[in-house]
Amino acid sequence: MNKRTVISVVAAAVILALGIGALLMGRVLTSPKTSAVDAALLKTFTYYERDGAIVFSGCTESVEEIVIPAEIDGLPVTSISDDAFGGGGIHWNLEKVVLPASVETIGSCAFEDCSALREINLENVREIGDMAFYGCCSMESVHISKNTVKIGERAFGGASFKLILDPENTGYRYADGCIYTADGKTVWRADSDIKKYTPPKGVTAIAPGAFEFTALESITLPDSVTEIGSYAFYNCLGLTEMEIPGSVSRIEDYTFTYCQNLTSVRLHSGLTAIGREAFCDDFRMTSMKIPASVKEIGACAIGYNYYDGDSCRRNNDFTLYCTRGSAACQYAKENGLRYKLADK
Repeated sequence: MNKRTVISVVAAAVILALGIGALLMGRVLTSPKTSAVDAALLKTFTYYERDGAIVFSGCTESVEEIVIPAEIDGLPVTSISDDAFGGGGIHWNLEKVVLPASVETIGSCAFEDCSALREINLENVREIGDMAFYGCCSMESVHISKNTVKIGERAFGGASFKLILDPENTGYRYADGCIYTADGKTVWRADSDIKKYTPPKGVTAIAPGAFEFTALESITLPDSVTEIGSYAFYNCLGLTEMEIPGSVSRIEDYTFTYCQNLTSVRLHSGLTAIGREAFCDDFRMTSMKIPASVKEIGACAIGYNYYDGDSCRRNNDFTLYCTRGSAACQYAKENGLRYKLADK
């Protein structure tokens, strides 16, 4: 049976404190003194007081729609806590969230993996935490309002919906199919349907998850780019080849994971580290040349595919080209990978 949960401001005003939740950093409030029907609804919610305001921290029942009040116990509701609805679980069917104008902060992973979520209003939200809406794959678009000044890493990752930035927003700007930080130095998030991209002058960083789950087929990175974040090109199934300029010193964890049509990667001297599972499950790639400048290679970074979920298995068809005595040769030996010595 569909269930719509609404907390009225009048009912919420009589809510009493039942205890102190050490893990919740404040009072957890419910209401045993309302009518029988209202009490049943109110008891499904948890929230706590912090710095004279209410942080809404969760719902103990599965609901399709939730309307969060502007005020509880005489205090304004200003935040949605970390992990409030995150992790899927009982919130697998949450489709709509109505936030009051008083909510300015959404915590990290607050709605992570709420795969049925289709609608939420963010008009007055100033800060959105890391992975706050990660995996919300039923949303077609999200409006980032003019009031938003901080968006966490991979806040809208794990899905391919469209982000629409209010032109009056001063914390970010939109151009070339991408959202950039206000200073134009970081590519924060690309449109899901982007296919070709070359960063404009001044871009120095690709943010974590910037292109993940997009339709990207081709990208040219200039020497001005010095940083590429983790998960930056995660699950870019259209990407077939990649060149990393020598200005980039690290390829972070999971940067090119699940790029299953990637066949060619060119790395340059200047690169010093390749992170954990950075190229894992790129099963069409049968070889890679690693420059001698690389001193660190993470677990399952190269020459591995996934099986049984997240477990890594060595790709016996893969060949690593490396310099004698290099970290890459040591990695190949330790992992039982076929390797060949290459010129410096």
